[in-house]
Amino acid sequence: MNNSVVFNSITKPAGAPLLSDSSLWYDQDNDVFYSGFTGRSSLFGDQPDPPPISVWSFKPDGAGGGSWKVDISPDDPKWNRRTRTDWGYTASGGGSALVLGGVLNPWTTPASMNLEEDVLVPGLIEFNMTKKGFYNSSATGFNAKGVGGRGAMHYVPSFGPNGLFLVMGGTDFSDPDQNIGFDNIWVYETLENRWYNQTATGSIPAGRRNFCLAGIASTNETYEIFLYGGFDGHLGSAS
Repeated sequence: MNNSVVFNSITKPAGAPLLSDSSLWYDQDNDVFYSGFTGRSSLFGDQPDPPPISVWSFKPDGAGGGSWKVDISPDDPKWNRRTRTDWGYTASGGGSALVLGGVLNPWTTPASMNLEEDVLVPGLIEFNMTKKGFYNSSATGFNAKGVGGRGAMHYVPSFGPNGLFLVMGGTDFSDPDQNIGFDNIWVYETLENRWYNQTATGSIPAGRRNFCLAGIASTNETYEIFLYGGFDGHLGSAS
């Protein structure tokens, strides 16, 4: 245990969305974090209804604090063509953040509060951190309908001219009892907007969703990814 680590609580300003299942995107070049586009209304706090869609950035000050500001406000016309999703695959790196699939439900946006069931959202969206813009890309290289979620996306900076995004596990929502296996790893390259498929070998873990995933550069120009926990869709010892 590292007893030197200090945790500080930083209050969000009024108007910043309080979300569960949200993503935090990091712009390494400018040392800025982005939040607000993915997730659902928080189970805690004073915002019981889903907050309007917006993108906020946080700039650390290097002393345990920092400052928030809104980059794309809720009344920006960009939101006429976009919606916040929950459970999608998402990661950031190389100046971009990606969101693949996910669902729209009564807790994602004010406009979706009257939905009676989840609505699958197909496609791949890229957020360009320099232009502060969103762009559509094809997700058919992932599956025919471009839908899925509750798995993990991870950015590997050391492969390719601008890094690679890996998509692993989760479900395509076609069958509540069926998970996407780890025998195939989907790879996305942002510069050419191309999908690749990598067959896994070795002791392949069982399919699951809602797991933890982390990675780090290793020896001999390799990269290691660690998977922990998760849920196979059933209660009991197997979960």
